[in-house]
Amino acid sequence: MPSTAVLLIILSAVFGPLALELRHSRAEPMPPPDDLAGDVLARLTAEHINRVRFMELRAAREPNVNPNNIPIDRVTVVVPAEVTQRFLASVLGDREFRGDAARRRFLAMTPPQKLSTIAYWMRDTEDEFAYADAVRIERDPTILVEYKRRIQPILMNGCATSACHGNPDTSRTRMRLYNDPRRQDRSLYANFITLRQWEVDHRLLVNRDKPDESLLLTYTLPPDQTRYAHPATDGFKPLYLRDDAPGYRLIRRWISQLRSLHPERGYGFRLVPRTAGATQPADDLPPDEP
Repeated sequence: MPSTAVLLIILSAVFGPLALELRHSRAEPMPPPDDLAGDVLARLTAEHINRVRFMELRAAREPNVNPNNIPIDRVTVVVPAEVTQRFLASVLGDREFRGDAARRRFLAMTPPQKLSTIAYWMRDTEDEFAYADAVRIERDPTILVEYKRRIQPILMNGCATSACHGNPDTSRTRMRLYNDPRRQDRSLYANFITLRQWEVDHRLLVNRDKPDESLLLTYTLPPDQTRYAHPATDGFKPLYLRDDAPGYRLIRRWISQLRSLHPERGYGFRLVPRTAGATQPADDLPPDEP
């Protein structure tokens, strides 16, 4: 039986070229369309959906995860053998993967376990998008299941009516939400990506790092209850009167569980324009802290 050192040399020789190939063929950020003022749903692809699913896995979004107890999303996923080989080559020498037993444990994992392990080790690295695009995730991770069941219905009933953001004519509301009674994946992800990428005056609709500053929350309240209120429009009614309403707290908890996305990298693509000038601070509230 060859020693661990010899095995590492052999693995490096076999898998090293694959790792090098991955670095040279690394998935570049998907280029944004020339015109971002159009229909998000029309531009959405299966590749966009797959990448969002990968990036929102619990192993990729939860901080301070124990490497020996990585959380697993119950998803259906195809992890090609080449991806497994590339990953093992990339972690040669890492403490948790030293020795034959550790590598055998990884090879014996179920596809969801392998996926979560890869997502954890590759999070926020320059190779993350390449791994995201090399696997095929066929079911929603936990955070998107929660969005579909609890958050999207609130938005559809309160924000995506034909008189507001559900109207295809965005000349007045600018942002479009897709009120699809069949709740198909494409419309769900178009709405989710819109919420994640839309900005007003450099303020995020969904701010994972500072949930209480999310415009998705502040826009649900009356102007006298928030510094950043929904722009004044005919017929607008706040969803909640106070920030202790159950629905408000539900949205806030969901936002706090999302992944913190790098301000420039994000998901590696942009389908939604950055907006400006629609939100003004209330005069009777104190200014932001410096």
